Amino acid sequence: MVEAIQGRLGEKPELSRLASSPYGNIGGDDHYVSAVNKDHTKAALIEEYTAGDHTLFLWESGNGEAKLICGAPLDQRTEDEEVALNDIAYCQFTEQDKGLLFRTALFEDTKGLGYLSLDGKSEPEPVGVTGQVHSGQGEFYKLEHLKDDRYLVQYNIDGGSWGYEGVFDENARQMQLERVLWGQGKLSNGTLQESNYDKGTDSFVLSLSTATSPAQIYSIDRGGQIDTHTSERVLGIPQEWLSPGEDASFDSFDGLRVSARLYLPAEALGFEGPRSLVYYLHGGPQSQ
Repeated sequence: MVEAIQGRLGEKPELSRLASSPYGNIGGDDHYVSAVNKDHTKAALIEEYTAGDHTLFLWESGNGEAKLICGAPLDQRTEDEEVALNDIAYCQFTEQDKGLLFRTALFEDTKGLGYLSLDGKSEPEPVGVTGQVHSGQGEFYKLEHLKDDRYLVQYNIDGGSWGYEGVFDENARQMQLERVLWGQGKLSNGTLQESNYDKGTDSFVLSLSTATSPAQIYSIDRGGQIDTHTSERVLGIPQEWLSPGEDASFDSFDGLRVSARLYLPAEALGFEGPRSLVYYLHGGPQSQ
């Protein structure tokens, strides 16, 4: 069951039930309540049955139960019914609550952006994304609203985290990525642990690790200046002994591209001739 506490400042708050489900809604860091509008009168709720099998509901204050707006509730499906795995997540209300912007697998397997008008008559639409500068392959990972029409758009590409700041044109259904936040230079070839945007200073703070460094804390100001605030290191092992790794992706026998990384001994170790080889097979690319 999902509940919310409502009330104006200085008034006694009230506890309201938004929705309930027998399925647990376990699986993502934005489930069950995926988005809330500015004045807290609307909420986007996600019911998740298994990976990618989601239904999306809209709760509105004073309207009772949340209303289904996308997907097929499990208890309403017929036997053997096939349902598209929409993987809708990270929903964001657009300006004036005209629609919802979200990540989805409806239009491409590697996921992307989708938009659903809240006029009650529309189906999800694909949102075009321009301005990417990364190469390689991976998946669209996460969407986060910053302020006004600006958003944080994140990808996982060949085992590396990329973050962009973009501007969304709701009428054109287009997201224009305007600058790289992480994925290049000082913040390249790493895995993002966490990030946070501060509206007051219009800046970011993030934690990112690489194959040669434990997680470090960085900040990025509005001008793009990157500052490092920690000096974590692997104890007992000189950093120059660690291998940064390189992309070694390849096409399999059936033409499917397989993401891979190759870690050769660091030059400082002075290895020559044949070397032992270890294969580590695992899922991905959403986790590395």
